[in-house]
Amino acid sequence: MPAQVHRIIHPHGDEIMVGATEDYCYSLPKILAEKLRAFCGQRRFALSRDHYDIQQLIVRAQVGLQSVAAFLEAKFAARGMSLEQVDPNRFANRREEFALDWDRNLQNLLPASDATRFEEAWKTGLDVLSWVSPLAKGE
Repeated sequence: MPAQVHRIIHPHGDEIMVGATEDYCYSLPKILAEKLRAFCGQRRFALSRDHYDIQQLIVRAQVGLQSVAAFLEAKFAARGMSLEQVDPNRFANRREEFALDWDRNLQNLLPASDATRFEEAWKTGLDVLSWVSPLAKGE
């Protein structure tokens, strides 16, 4: 997927400074695919930024998971991964690790106006993994 021109999404207090600025960037489905790949096991350490970004892409920007289905396997393969490696149970066992990273490395970066909480993002993450896992079986 080539880069496309999009309006910069910046829903923060200084949004007026950004205005209707547009630039070349990845499409939101491509960003979601990259985040899913990272989230599904490429990273050795829990990174709450990926977790948060997936929540924002799916809930706030309403990027549908079906929009990445056609190229998700190739995205995984490009990093030496396969969809068969996605294990929602293994991920669920890392909950405390992700919660700790959220508190230490993300919470203080979120603007006061952002009401996203770890539990919401955690549920979205588990739902996403439950969606990705059957893709490996062609379901």
